[in-house]
Amino acid sequence: MPHSSKVKNLHACNCGKTQANRDDPFTAKEANYDFYLKLELKCCGDLEHYKFPVFTPSTTIIKASTAGVAVIVENDKTSKTDLQDQVIEDMSLIENLSQPTEEVAEEQDDVEDDDDDEDDDKRDEQKEEEKNKINEVDARSDEPGSLSADEQETTKTLCRIQDEAVKETASLPASTTEYLPGMLHTASPAGLLPLFPHWSLLCLGNASLYNAANGLDQPGFVHGSNFLLPWELPGKFQDAKERWPAIGETSSKKEKQKLKKMVKDVEAPLRTAYLGVEYECPRGHRFFCSGPDKMLKIPANSAVRDNASKLLNLDMPLYFPCPCRSSKALMAQLMRLFVVVPNSSVCVVLNARVQPDPQPLCPIFYPGNESSILLPPNTFWVMRLPYIYMGENGSYHSANEQQSTQCRLLKATFTTEDVDKSS
Repeated sequence: MPHSSKVKNLHACNCGKTQANRDDPFTAKEANYDFYLKLELKCCGDLEHYKFPVFTPSTTIIKASTAGVAVIVENDKTSKTDLQDQVIEDMSLIENLSQPTEEVAEEQDDVEDDDDDEDDDKRDEQKEEEKNKINEVDARSDEPGSLSADEQETTKTLCRIQDEAVKETASLPASTTEYLPGMLHTASPAGLLPLFPHWSLLCLGNASLYNAANGLDQPGFVHGSNFLLPWELPGKFQDAKERWPAIGETSSKKEKQKLKKMVKDVEAPLRTAYLGVEYECPRGHRFFCSGPDKMLKIPANSAVRDNASKLLNLDMPLYFPCPCRSSKALMAQLMRLFVVVPNSSVCVVLNARVQPDPQPLCPIFYPGNESSILLPPNTFWVMRLPYIYMGENGSYHSANEQQSTQCRLLKATFTTEDVDKSS
């Protein structure tokens, strides 16, 4: 049944060039798909889109998967009724195809639930013991030198398992009869895809569209906070050998040494890429951050002095306090990643992974691509992140402002790769 809180927010479209009012969303489909689809008809529909994998049916008998629904998410306030409403909303996309299957699935679930109660209790006890151990490690993980060597190795193992889970899940053949009611993450049932893309990746054009002196020309940005941060990339000039003397040309030993140094210098020049991690508050205020704890603020008639090193090497918070004046302090959410790739022999690799809840057992959400996304040279890209992160049991959200600082975009989102290796 449709619901409305009658609360309206101001948000930008996928590419960020257009802002519009939106109702407070009740489902993930409204939050991550419907609103942006409407704005694409007016703004960014003609831009190049990266296609993330979604469910493709091969038969008229399809249904929402119930795998993983028994897992309880701690601190999740979303009720079972909300989850059922989410599934009903998703099914509206394929209502004529899935109606007969829903009735059969409900009858089968009632029978299976009675048989599996005892097994579920045992599994829950084991998961609770495992979670308590991880909580003990996580509680001391922020204290320098507080973890033993074994505990540090456990933490590294957990990170490695998360990365492997993404690759394993994405590499399996996708089901054509069951779809994922939530979003893709490291704990998602293998071989299932969502009905619609929750993420967006658009190419705005070539790299020259961004003017480093003026910053990003889009609405809603706080004054002085619309600049991308420079990132120096290594590259190679194809004409390096042309600086050597031609065949038969004579030169002194001193001149040859000078030419050698010139060639060495041009073999690894610095080409500047630009990165931006954008936050957006419910009132439509937007700004970039230069690090996990610092909002970017460039004074008038001044140049950007920060670089993108912190964006490359540190986790970035999913939520950040908005500087806007309001009777109630508002938290802005990380909503877009901007990448300008220079015309060089290096392409940028984009690998966005988000942990939307501070709990140690919270899965890592990712767009669904089988491998990291290669952004070719001389291009300007923007990735729009989900507004709501929906799992099999409901949405993930921070319980308070203190916990919200632990929700994060994981580091190593941006890396590089030689064009020759990627081709």
